[in-house]
Amino acid sequence: MNLQSYPLLNNFILKLTINNIVNNSFSTFILFLFVLNGNFESATDVAIIGAFTILITRIFSLNLRNIFIAKYKKKNLNEFIFLRLIFSILLFLICSVLSIFYLNVSKISIYLLIFIFVIQWSLELVLVKFELDKNEKKK
Repeated sequence: MNLQSYPLLNNFILKLTINNIVNNSFSTFILFLFVLNGNFESATDVAIIGAFTILITRIFSLNLRNIFIAKYKKKNLNEFIFLRLIFSILLFLICSVLSIFYLNVSKISIYLLIFIFVIQWSLELVLVKFELDKNEKKK
């Protein structure tokens, strides 16, 4: 299969690849930066909190992005977006409390990273909505 003869598919694969790289390796990149700077304590905190946050978001993700694109289209999408935003707030609070009481961390950078991890997950369905709206306008 020659991808150059299918520019739409080629563009889609490029966007999907970039999205997966950002979603799956952002915490590792931040962890790597802390280690390079010699801040091993913060690197450990990022690894523990990042792993927990990513684990929880992946468990509750249920692959909704692909399901909505393939099956449901825009049906119930707004309700899922609202539910995910509410759950994101709760997840942020849980991770923050765990970092305070379990890790004894009170650094603003850790809370910002938790916020980034959770927002990145919660905005996934908003991107789906934009994609579906864009596809409807093309038709």
